[in-house]
Amino acid sequence: MYSINGFGTRLYGKSDFNRLDGSYITTKFIVIFFIPIFPIGSYRVIKGKAAQSGSITLREYQVEYQMQKIQTNIFQIIKIYFFAYFSIALLFWLLFNVDIEISVYIFMVGLFVLIGIGRRGYVF
Repeated sequence: MYSINGFGTRLYGKSDFNRLDGSYITTKFIVIFFIPIFPIGSYRVIKGKAAQSGSITLREYQVEYQMQKIQTNIFQIIKIYFFAYFSIALLFWLLFNVDIEISVYIFMVGLFVLIGIGRRGYVF
């Protein structure tokens, strides 16, 4: 997964959690401005063991993840598209249908929240 300034590929979604090994299903998308455009595939992500490095005062933990390609999860893709595009439509509706002074602030706050969510991959 690699993106520069919101262009590239990203993982979105976490579903079908497995309590035994802590794994979940996520979907890889081609993104533009952190907006999912086209799904590439779905993966089961399994958290590995944490490795500790560094000195006593400055410890650093690094966790390795395994990704196993699975059949594309259509339900998760629909949820991600719905969330992303409904949120964008709502922001534009607020921008053009609410008092101009308030709508600009609402739009900017909403846009920053969506970018933050997109950057972290927290969509369902």
